Amino acid sequence: MRWRLRLVTSTVLGVALAASAAGATGVDARATLERAGGPPVAGQEFRVVAGIEAEGQPPPFSYTQTVTLSPGLKLVKVSRGFSAPQCNVAGSTVTCRATVIGGSVNADSHRFDLRAEAGTHTVRTGITLDDQTDPNTANDSTELSVVVGAAALSASSVRLSPSQPRAGRQFQATVVLARAGAPVRPDRASCAATVAGKPLAGRSARLANGARCLWLLPASAKGKRIAGSISATAGGKTLTRRFAVVAR
Repeated sequence: MRWRLRLVTSTVLGVALAASAAGATGVDARATLERAGGPPVAGQEFRVVAGIEAEGQPPPFSYTQTVTLSPGLKLVKVSRGFSAPQCNVAGSTVTCRATVIGGSVNADSHRFDLRAEAGTHTVRTGITLDDQTDPNTANDSTELSVVVGAAALSASSVRLSPSQPRAGRQFQATVVLARAGAPVRPDRASCAATVAGKPLAGRSARLANGARCLWLLPASAKGKRIAGSISATAGGKTLTRRFAVVAR
């Protein structure tokens, strides 16, 4: 009787161990998304990292990760942390296949370099295990909202033509406007200038990429100091650039 009890106990234990071993082949993996670097700016590249993390020390497994970009997001480049990615791009969807070694290496990721206009955009990702069973599929997908701010307006220094104005002749000053590297046409442009402290009448013009001012120097301006400025307004922001030069 004691022998039969020991046999039954051993059999039950063996079944339990086999079940445990079978369960060990599963991989509890979860999808992750995070933005890397500073706040995204319209027209400039920023990075989103799509990753996979597995609990504990999983057996070796391969996986497929699908990343979907909302309208307005442009994919510039996709790269992988440890090796060249095997990715297929179809419109706004990117599908990548990769292998995680397993054991102590329980995470992997793909880096997505993106570009977008100002606004709120969404990145979604989902993972599937190719050769293992995931006992918890609730965390196999996730999404990330990315707020892209408007790029700051920039203005060049004043460019004079000729570089040293001549008395009795016209000269012009130009300022180039840009936002995230793209030319900007100002909503308004204004000019101001003095010759030896006395106001000089001028004329302003809006350009496709900035503002320009035109003045006619009096013949008496030779050897005198000309001080002036150009102000350009775009999108509610006004930038002013100043210059000073001695007339020939």
